[in-house]
Amino acid sequence: MPRKSDPNEGKTRKQIMYDDQITDKKPFVPGNPPKKGNKGYFGHHNTDGSHTNFPPHMPEDMDDVRIGRAKERFEAIPEKLRERPPLKPSSTPKTYAVHSVVKKGIYSSNLHKKK
Repeated sequence: MPRKSDPNEGKTRKQIMYDDQITDKKPFVPGNPPKKGNKGYFGHHNTDGSHTNFPPHMPEDMDDVRIGRAKERFEAIPEKLRERPPLKPSSTPKTYAVHSVVKKGIYSSNLHKKK
């Protein structure tokens, strides 16, 4: 099957650009326009007049069950552990950074010398 010849063969870049401007090429326009979201899709206004980007909370059937289970687990924790502050790591490191070979003075020229 023979190859199709290039329509721009032998033309300079300037001629190609000029030919493109003369032709009746139209810019691409999408067939489907963008769709608008429902109320609350891109945020909604609250009753107090404020605006939020999140949709309003819709209660589910399992919400009460989840909250009940969380309360049971919290009540199972002893009183002393509930009031304990979070653990903080010590401020001093236990090991120090290893110095580089350059700081130790180890060079290939010094390896075979006797001290």
